[in-house]
Amino acid sequence: MRRTVERRLELLKSEGLGFSPGEIVNTLSTKYNVSERTIKYDFARRGQWQPQLLGLGDTRKIVLKAANCFEEIYRTAAFDKLKATTDTAKARFSAIMIQARREWLDTLVPNQSKLDVNVVLPRDFVIRKWSREDADKPEK
Repeated sequence: MRRTVERRLELLKSEGLGFSPGEIVNTLSTKYNVSERTIKYDFARRGQWQPQLLGLGDTRKIVLKAANCFEEIYRTAAFDKLKATTDTAKARFSAIMIQARREWLDTLVPNQSKLDVNVVLPRDFVIRKWSREDADKPEK
C-alpha cells in the first residue's frame, strides 16, 4: 500500500513537471517494478484516488491548501527580495508578492479584489480603485 501511494505521488509530481504520460509510464514501471498497465490504470482511475491522496475531500481543505501555497509564494518572494542586490530583481520580487496576495485574497474571498472598495489604512490614508470618472475630476 505504501509503495502504491509513493508511486501515485511520483506520478502526480512527474506530470506537474511536464513529463508526458508515456515517459511517466516507462519511468515508474521500471522504478517500482510494476507493469506498464498498472501505471496506465493509475492514470485512468486518478479521479478516484487523487482527491483522497491529496486530502481534497473537503472543499474547505482545498481552499486552505491553495491559500497556504500563495502564502508560501509570498514569503519566499519577500525573503528573496531582501537578499536581492539589483533594483530589477527587487521589482520582480515585489510583483510576485503583489500577485501572490491577489491570488490569496481571491482564494479566500472570491471576487473581493474585483470589487470597487475603499480600504482605510492607518494615518487616514485612503486607497481607492481608480475609475474612469476619476479622470474627469480636477485634482484637489
